[in-house]
Amino acid sequence: MAKERRGDRDVHVRLPPGVDPNVAPGLSWFGSGPAAIEIFDYNCPYCRKAFQSLDAMVAKRKLRLGLMDSPMLSPGSIR
Repeated sequence: MAKERRGDRDVHVRLPPGVDPNVAPGLSWFGSGPAAIEIFDYNCPYCRKAFQSLDAMVAKRKLRLGLMDSPMLSPGSIR
């Protein structure tokens, strides 16, 4: 189960049954500890900012981070 923020509250999110995040195409894992998956866009300034904090947690071995690139901002994001 994962937790995400929606508005002013936290929401727990589950992957659909039968989806194994360890073998999902396009998902790369780093670190150890509780798991989180970040779906990001290389051109998103908010994604880059969030990655700094997530990378620090991975470095301290406090987080197992799954990264998946998903171009979503503009056609330029897929180049």
